[in-house]
Amino acid sequence: DLHSFPTRRSSDLPSALERMIAHEGTARPLLVGAATVLVLAALAELWRYVLLLRSRSELLPARTVAISDSMVITAGVLAPMVVLVTVVTCTLWLLRVREAAAARIDRCEARSTHSIVLAILVPVWNLLMPGVLLTELERDINTGLERDTNGAASTGPSRLLRTWWVSWVLSVVLAAGVWLWRLRDTVQARADGVLLAALSDLVAAGAVLLTLLLVQRYSEALAGVSKRTSRR
Repeated sequence: DLHSFPTRRSSDLPSALERMIAHEGTARPLLVGAATVLVLAALAELWRYVLLLRSRSELLPARTVAISDSMVITAGVLAPMVVLVTVVTCTLWLLRVREAAAARIDRCEARSTHSIVLAILVPVWNLLMPGVLLTELERDINTGLERDTNGAASTGPSRLLRTWWVSWVLSVVLAAGVWLWRLRDTVQARADGVLLAALSDLVAAGAVLLTLLLVQRYSEALAGVSKRTSRR
């Protein structure tokens, strides 16, 4: 009998804030891991470039070349996988943190889940829209804080968000540039491609670390507001 099973009341369901905190707890170690893997990938590419320079004047040991190749291949496979999982987790966090921020100022999320996911995944469009989504989020968080503290309204994205936005655009553009550069087949183009890949990995690692700071800032701001409200 279906009626014999206990039903869960809507008040027992996790709130947007609770789900945001859960996703934040998953996103933080993933972001640290992604940044670490990207830095290691950059170091592997730089070592390969050094070996390419040495190979112009000396014969390299086969073992050294094999180790370098295995490091580049491993990083090339592992980094995209870790980054993909991190992007998915951060997207889920963004959905929940936007819901929590909107609920804090007593309004519904203006954008649908579908539109937010497309804004992050669609090429070219994702150069602009993630920054717009985070700017809207920051505005909602600041509105809630200003309402509680009777502070003056802040205008425009914060310096951290602007820095993140620039790093995000650079990382996407460089990643696309690396892929296009590898279509060239000359020896010099291959060598330049190694340096470009190393630069791309380092910029991506910087963008990941800035993402970690944003996740921490917004999550702590909303959680702090909730705690102060509960105490009152």
